[in-house]
Amino acid sequence: MIKKFYCFIFLLFFFKLSKSAIPQAEYDCYKSFVEKFGLKINYPSTNGVYPDSSFCPYSNCHSNGSISIFSGKVGNGENPTDGETVSVNDLLCFPYITQIYLEKIEPSEELIYYKFPTVVKVFYIYNNLKQFTQKLPELNSFYIETNGPITNIKMSYLNDIRSFTFYSTMRYPTLEVDSGADKKNLRTLIVNAGNLPDFRDYQFDSVRLSFSSLNPSDILTNFQYLNSTDVQFSFKSTIPFYLHLNSYIKTMYHYFGDFESTTQFYDMSNLVNYQSIKMSLVGNVTLYQNKIPFKVSPTTNLAFSMTPFNTLPISAELPPVTDVGYLKTASYTDGYLSGDLPEYNGQGSAYFYDNNKLTGTIPESWCGTVLSVAKNKLTGSIPSCFTCYFKSNTGFGDISRPENIISTQNFMFDRFAGNSFSNYDKNIPCTTYKPQVKYHNQTTIILSGIDIGHQLNHYFLFGPGDFNSMCKTVPQAVIRFGYEYYCNQPMSLQKKEFITLYNIGNNIDYTFSLVSKPPTFTSIITAENNKVNAIGTFFSSYLGQSEQTITIAGTDCQVTNTAFTGFTCITSVTLSSEKQLVVIKNDNQTKKVFAVFENNRLNNKQCPNDCEGSPSGDICDLSTGTCVGCPNDCSGHGFCNESKGKCDCNTNYIGLDCSELYIECPNDCSSHGQCNTNTGICQCNTNYIQDDCSELYIPCPNNCSSHGQCNTNTGICKCDDNYIQDDCSELFIECTDPTCSSQGHCDTSNGICNCDNGFGGDKCEFSQHYITSVNPSNENGGEASFYGSFGEQHNQLSVIIGSKTCPVTHSSNDLINCTAPPGKGIHSVNITQNNIVYIGKDIYIYSKVPQNIFECPKNCSSHGKCNTSNGKCECYLGYTSFDCGSMLGGGDKDNTTKPTGPPTSNVDNSTGIVDIQNEKINFKIYLKSLNEIDINNKIVKSYPLVSDWTVNKTQSNIYTFEQSPNKDEFKVISTIEQIENDKSVSFAGIDFLLTNNSIKFTVSIKNYKYQSFLNTLQLEMQSNTTELTNDDCNSKETQLDTENLKHQYDLSYIKLSKNNVDFVGRFVNKVVSDSKPTFLTTSYTKLNDSVTITLHLPHCVNECLIDPDFSVLLSSDFSDCKSPKQNIKWQIPVGVVVGVVGASCLGILFYKRKSIVVNGQKLKMNPANKKL
Repeated sequence: MIKKFYCFIFLLFFFKLSKSAIPQAEYDCYKSFVEKFGLKINYPSTNGVYPDSSFCPYSNCHSNGSISIFSGKVGNGENPTDGETVSVNDLLCFPYITQIYLEKIEPSEELIYYKFPTVVKVFYIYNNLKQFTQKLPELNSFYIETNGPITNIKMSYLNDIRSFTFYSTMRYPTLEVDSGADKKNLRTLIVNAGNLPDFRDYQFDSVRLSFSSLNPSDILTNFQYLNSTDVQFSFKSTIPFYLHLNSYIKTMYHYFGDFESTTQFYDMSNLVNYQSIKMSLVGNVTLYQNKIPFKVSPTTNLAFSMTPFNTLPISAELPPVTDVGYLKTASYTDGYLSGDLPEYNGQGSAYFYDNNKLTGTIPESWCGTVLSVAKNKLTGSIPSCFTCYFKSNTGFGDISRPENIISTQNFMFDRFAGNSFSNYDKNIPCTTYKPQVKYHNQTTIILSGIDIGHQLNHYFLFGPGDFNSMCKTVPQAVIRFGYEYYCNQPMSLQKKEFITLYNIGNNIDYTFSLVSKPPTFTSIITAENNKVNAIGTFFSSYLGQSEQTITIAGTDCQVTNTAFTGFTCITSVTLSSEKQLVVIKNDNQTKKVFAVFENNRLNNKQCPNDCEGSPSGDICDLSTGTCVGCPNDCSGHGFCNESKGKCDCNTNYIGLDCSELYIECPNDCSSHGQCNTNTGICQCNTNYIQDDCSELYIPCPNNCSSHGQCNTNTGICKCDDNYIQDDCSELFIECTDPTCSSQGHCDTSNGICNCDNGFGGDKCEFSQHYITSVNPSNENGGEASFYGSFGEQHNQLSVIIGSKTCPVTHSSNDLINCTAPPGKGIHSVNITQNNIVYIGKDIYIYSKVPQNIFECPKNCSSHGKCNTSNGKCECYLGYTSFDCGSMLGGGDKDNTTKPTGPPTSNVDNSTGIVDIQNEKINFKIYLKSLNEIDINNKIVKSYPLVSDWTVNKTQSNIYTFEQSPNKDEFKVISTIEQIENDKSVSFAGIDFLLTNNSIKFTVSIKNYKYQSFLNTLQLEMQSNTTELTNDDCNSKETQLDTENLKHQYDLSYIKLSKNNVDFVGRFVNKVVSDSKPTFLTTSYTKLNDSVTITLHLPHCVNECLIDPDFSVLLSSDFSDCKSPKQNIKWQIPVGVVVGVVGASCLGILFYKRKSIVVNGQKLKMNPANKKL
């Protein structure tokens, strides 16, 4: 391969820039200064005329010609004018001056402390400068060199200085951190010092101190407070070891000064800021037990260098690389190391062991370092990682270690001089250099391999066009020192397919591919001895660079030489002169061509587009320039019949390149589907199934709902028994009689007839029976009659009263007679027939035997005679009420009691509420609600009756209210009559008297439709009492007396008392149900000042009639007051009667008054001991 030598010549051009002349005023000023001090050597003139170069050499002048850097310097052997000093006025004539440099010319004290507006740096070199007495001017840099009498420097004088340098060969002034010191501005301090003060709170970039005789306590006490990136100390006296005391410093240089004898190892593992420690001229007692006297953290990339002042009297062995921690670089030079060089086990990059007594050989493990071992006693062979660069004249580029330099590096060849190596020769060729290149990003490659060296500045990149660049030397470039790097350079690699890597360290170049691409052939030629030479691109860059194999006609061709642009190989057999297939595999890329192998036959006919996409084949015949063979190498699914140039495809593959998968479907899908030849699976048409689509399949609706069988030939369900509809989703169980006797409808979800109201039986063939009224026997037993609706059929008829059977003597559509057994009290009745049970709850009460004696309420309160034939009291004169517990009249003889206002009664036309009141008490009486009750006494329907009435006043004293609570299905009619004259009333065979001014209620409930034939009705009436005027003499809580609410008699009573006024209810225990009287029960509920009275009605169908009555009475103990006149008790009867069609009530109200007005008439009250 032809080598090219690339030579880079860097030419430096100096251009004489045109610039303005020095302004005349500045020229004159400068001339005056030079002549003032008699300066001639450094400022030559011709007849007193000075050229600009005398005052403005190099870059000392501004672009406009003005002086930028003023320099006043005495020449060698020249003495300045005696007694002259540089004053401020000498320099004020330079408006653009930035720096002042005075050497051997005394600056005036005024000048030292003067602040020029534009000056940032001053340099004063004069042997006899005096002590500072005040703060120096604000400057970036103040440099002073003198042996004058300066013995003390206050740090406050340096407050406005960024960098301060004091140098003297005789003076070591004391540094005083006084109270006025501002510790924020000063960044650099370079001083000959007599002490190390406490620099706490200063933050320096660099501190360099040279000490004379230093008190050891200064270094041990104050070194820990020195916060500086870079520190350099030198001492003229012996000092204790101190490097382990500071945690701020990064770069420490102990330049000069003996350490006191070391007696221990110092632990510096926590001082992670240290990057470099350099110790030179440290004396003979620095080592401890022949080792470096400190240890650092394994994570610290520390550069360490130590050079003793004299050759140590002992011969210390080479300390292990890890002996003081993992050092980044280490330097042990000048004579005190001996022993063999051990195996390298560190992680650093550079080690310098020059001028010692090392013996043995250099292990290969040191190839990962920059090693320098000149002038030792080493023998053997130098590893090739170093010898490959013996011809390099390029200095070591520091790409891995800290910024501070710890040793000067020679050229590679010189680093191994002065030993007895067997291969110390520049002319030995480098055969082991094996680099590898990998594309990383558009400006970076990854460089790795064998013997690739330690200097990135050895590497240059060249590519097509004008591409040439050098790898940058930066610390971030190292991946593994000596073995792998990032080569970063400024030019773009994005569109580069290959690149040439040139190493100037060994003068070797290789070309590498940056993309994955198959090789290309330009030509193939055969030579004698079965040798084949090929030219092209993208071959292996060198033997072993990639995994490359070559076969010709199926026979291996052993590669003897290779490069990116060609190879040579030798076959083990003689090749036929016929056209043969050449196959080269380079890593994961393969290329095939045809060639004719005759001696010296050149195959170099290129095919169009290298046969890419050619329909006639993708293999180029280099002997003819035509595309032949098997396209796409038969896609891996066939065998290339190269003699025919066609593919023999495997089973299930077709096409010129066997790329198309073709799997036949069974029975060609029976003409009822599409064959997917990629899978061999039929995609059947609608309504066809099976692998070959041969079976007709019409799905049924909803898959017959799991209640039938689907005929997939027709898509029609055959439903299971009791299921219908197209999808068999509906349960259908036919009733025994589908018509349910035309008296109900069949529920096909369960096969049961839902009978119309009033009918029952499995087929609704029976009328539902019920009792509307009862004519009971007496307590001795006997005939009992039950009226109602019982139908025409009475199969297995039975009647049970309570728990006793009542033998049936007669049955018809509306009447059943039976012989009741003896008994007492109230009982339920069970009538069963046609397998239908009817229960009338608490509808049967045994009648008293006529000869029995009836008790009267409260034994007539001892104020009347009991009629034991009917249980009614016949009250004595002056007493009244059902128990004779109220007085008819009373008062004093002179009738001086003042009459009260008359009681009034009002009827609310919208609610039907009767309101009765005087000025003290108010009573309200009204119908509250009508409820339908089931056999368990639970309300199944409720109709409020307080509102929605239609009123019709037929006479002045009669009100008729009517409403249909349930959309005209039934009616409730309430008639309220104000009784104007006493009259007798008979109801259900019971007679009673209604007195003048009574109020009578009449209620009719017609044609009520029950939800069940077992249900009955409840009528709720409510009475409220309200106290209108507080009467302290008569005020009492509302009380309820139900002692005489007894159902075994014809009449029952209930009393509601408020402030000694009694509201008495009298109930006839009968109800007329469908024109027949029957037994009625009454119950009550009390809440505060109101009572709800519930009348329990039978199953009346056409009409219910109820008739309770009520009385309002003034209690005989109406007043507890002690006034003689007030103790006279009067009673006025006012009857209030409620007659409900089916119920009646009578009420009498007694008021303690001398007179009362009723209906506009004044009634006179008589004393109770006189007749009315």
